[in-house]
Amino acid sequence: AVYNRDVPSVLNFLMVFNEQKVLQTANDRLTKISAALDRLEKLGLLHKSDFQTYLQNAASDLQDAWALNQEAQSYLADQVNSPEIQNLIQESLQKVKDAYQEFLNISKAVSKLLNL
Repeated sequence: AVYNRDVPSVLNFLMVFNEQKVLQTANDRLTKISAALDRLEKLGLLHKSDFQTYLQNAASDLQDAWALNQEAQSYLADQVNSPEIQNLIQESLQKVKDAYQEFLNISKAVSKLLNL
């Protein structure tokens, strides 16, 4: 088997920068959910404040995910080929998963409130 010692570095690079797309998508989703709650509140269908905990938890999870991604990116900048990069990305992706769980919680609560 031929092994190129640069393969782990390339994979780490791809993981770090591809995850940024995932993070941006999740941030966009949070913005859209918040805007939808604003519209529903203007229509008098709900109080956005009832969902504040979910929104704050999701925002916090995404901030943590970005911080972990930035830490992984700094390892890349230092040209350190470390398993720590993969661990940071895994932790970051878990935070994104946690944020999406909050999005689902909001959806369920709104559906229940609006009898959908």
